[in-house]
Amino acid sequence: MTRHRDNTRNLTEYRITALWPGLTTNVGFRHADRRHVYAKARKWAAAGALVVVERSKGYE
Repeated sequence: MTRHRDNTRNLTEYRITALWPGLTTNVGFRHADRRHVYAKARKWAAAGALVVVERSKGYE
């Protein structure tokens, strides 16, 4: 009997979009590590940015 392995990649990814008041462009960042994403989001929010964090399994 053949054993099958699950070769599916972990598709959960986090994405940050940050927008600073007075600037016309936004900054984006994506990573699979939740702690890394939230640390960067807190850093940007402390610098005065409007930060949106999204968690998804394939948003694009």
